[in-house]
Amino acid sequence: MDLSVVTTMYRSAPFLAEFYRRTIASAQELTDRFELIFVNDGSPDDSLDVALKLVATDPRVKIVDLSRNFGHHRAMMTGLAHSSGALVFLIDSDLEENPALLVPFHGELKRRGADVVYGFQATRQGNVFKRWSGRAFYSLFNLLSETRLPPNLCTVRLMSRRFVDSLLDHQERETNISGLWVLTGYEQVGLPIVRDPRSGSNYTLARKFKTLVDAITSFSNRPLVFIFYLGLLISLVAGAAATYLLIRRLFFGTLLAGWPSLIVSVWLLGGLNLFCVGLLGIYLSRVFIETKLSVENSASDGLSGIYDSRTPGWLPAVMARLREVGYAIITGVLPGALIEETRVAMYRTREHIWREVGKERLDLAGELGVLRCMPKFEALFLRYLEIPAALEIVDAAVGPSAILHTQNGFILPSLPALERGTLFQNSFHRDFPRHLGGYVASVNVMFALDEFTAENGGTIVVPGTHQRETAPTEETMNRHGVAVECPAGSMFAFDSTLWHAAGQNRSGHDRLAINQQFTRSFIKQQIDYVRLLGDAVLQTLPARTQQLLGWYTRVVTSLDEYYRPASERLYRSGQG
Repeated sequence: MDLSVVTTMYRSAPFLAEFYRRTIASAQELTDRFELIFVNDGSPDDSLDVALKLVATDPRVKIVDLSRNFGHHRAMMTGLAHSSGALVFLIDSDLEENPALLVPFHGELKRRGADVVYGFQATRQGNVFKRWSGRAFYSLFNLLSETRLPPNLCTVRLMSRRFVDSLLDHQERETNISGLWVLTGYEQVGLPIVRDPRSGSNYTLARKFKTLVDAITSFSNRPLVFIFYLGLLISLVAGAAATYLLIRRLFFGTLLAGWPSLIVSVWLLGGLNLFCVGLLGIYLSRVFIETKLSVENSASDGLSGIYDSRTPGWLPAVMARLREVGYAIITGVLPGALIEETRVAMYRTREHIWREVGKERLDLAGELGVLRCMPKFEALFLRYLEIPAALEIVDAAVGPSAILHTQNGFILPSLPALERGTLFQNSFHRDFPRHLGGYVASVNVMFALDEFTAENGGTIVVPGTHQRETAPTEETMNRHGVAVECPAGSMFAFDSTLWHAAGQNRSGHDRLAINQQFTRSFIKQQIDYVRLLGDAVLQTLPARTQQLLGWYTRVVTSLDEYYRPASERLYRSGQG
């Protein structure tokens, strides 16, 4: 599923038909694989009946019917929990926020490589009281809470799957979703929008005040700390006043009887009382924080996002994603003609390998679907070393002196479920075994000749496990493994230290891919392509391809070579 649109219903019946029409039109501009989820938050009108009529005519529409009114924020979290899209668009159904915002939000999400694009009002609309109360809400919240809310925040937002999953890890019973949006983290980008104020608000003054109190007490212990310091201040002032009265009585024989001494006594006892209550409150706040079931931090897992190689600025976004998550997907890489030509060549190459090595021997090695040393059989595969987008990633991640460590083809057949019931066809591993303190020594570039899906065995990755000294536990990898889904003709790039595995193909059709691993030039190649191909072939290749294959000018070892022109000198692998 590419996209989930989530909305809530509370007195929304007059708007649902128009909301549905606009939302469907906007979603279809991006993809045909989407769902529209309505959450009925105990609406007292006929919102549910209207939504049920939409379900009867459109299978993409789904309804989550809550047993009663749980509140706007709880309803939104429930809808998000029922979503399955790689991207999730959250919006209110009262048409104050235009569903057409989905398209520009999607463009900004891809352009910036962010996880969230949210809407905010540059100028708050409404009457004087509404504008004043809005400013007061955000000012008080940001003053009394450690979590800073952007002013005039709106519900409408487009979120990545990994952000939604991390958001759902918060398990507060008293939910304030605005603070959770900020607390979840990741890169979030705001876009100014203009709301249509034609519908009346369901938020009364009392409800707004309750929301403010809930928000502050959910995300801050500052009021408790404030009570502590207020009590301390009153106690110090009252103590100083009492000391002054005592000094006057002892050294000057003057006693201010009556009101002054009474007030000092009251203030001193009151200050001590507030001080003690505040101290107890601080200890209770520690229990409050520990029992909230809120996540302390959000690891960067889930889909890393898809970037179009034809869009300006795609490379910095991809590199940022590689550093943060460990992998990224780049579209618009392979032309359709090359894909079809490659598919035919891969099946021919498989027949050559089966004859040369033997199917039984390959089967014992578990590599019936793996094609190694492919350029030996088909020169076509060398063209994959000339793909511009791949070279840009290799140069940016590893460096311009990178070499091809290995190039392998994969024809992943559709197999019956394994007896052990695992999701994976091979165990989790990483292609580069050493952690070098963030120093990138190797990167993989995998070309999807077929669409990658969870059903056809798309590569399983464990996001955020790259550049780690210790291996994640098997439980962690099985729990957090994500099936990479990307269209045919795209490129799946990942840090070679990322833990991953091949998924099991249950689609009934073969899935084809080509994986190339590039390393720093000081790392010994898995396959010596210079010896494999020979000088006669290498001399016909572009200079960059020669360099990637490890074909460098040899150090002179004879007078005959020394006196030859550079263009006539012999070339050999220069690794040493």
